[in-house]
Amino acid sequence: MEVSPAVFDKMDKDQLLEAVIQLQQTLSELTNRVEKVKKENSTLKDENILLKDYIDNLMAKIGNLSNVGSGASSKVALTRPKRDDNKVQKVDAHIAELKLPGHGDHTSS
Repeated sequence: MEVSPAVFDKMDKDQLLEAVIQLQQTLSELTNRVEKVKKENSTLKDENILLKDYIDNLMAKIGNLSNVGSGASSKVALTRPKRDDNKVQKVDAHIAELKLPGHGDHTSS
């Protein structure tokens, strides 16, 4: 907010005093905002340093592990339970009963 000096020349003493007070309040608010942003910035820098150290430590630990991902992958055997074609599957008491896909509309409890 830039004000030319000519504007102040046309003001009487009370108007000048009011303008000065208003400008001082604006300056004070801006100064407080700058201080707040500086504190936030400092906090974020500290958090970033902490996260960087944490990531560096994790990477160092991973680097110390041997044979990670270098061996043959293991096969996991998944077995599917046998199902009755017309059996209703109880998923959760709060969700309700769901019919297995591709089966009749009979419901039994």
